[in-house]
Amino acid sequence: MLRAILIACLLVAAPVLAQERVEPVPSSPSATERAAARTGGGIDRTARRTGNALGRATNRTGAALGRAGRWTGTRLNRAARRTEARVGSANR
Repeated sequence: MLRAILIACLLVAAPVLAQERVEPVPSSPSATERAAARTGGGIDRTARRTGNALGRATNRTGAALGRAGRWTGTRLNRAARRTEARVGSANR
């Protein structure tokens, strides 16, 4: 039983740890202003781009977490059924 729990924990952690890291978005006004000066656009355009990038990163992270959760849930369900089958057969 303990071994099944440990395997389940590993199955939960592995996909999450394997996901790609998202680049941090500049949060200080000076960094945003520097980015605006580099792109040649105004602060509005940079803010919009930053917002879009944040939205995409959030979507990617949510999708990755959903996939990892579904994958982990399947594995946990299988492990639970196998454990149930073993325990059930021992009780007969």
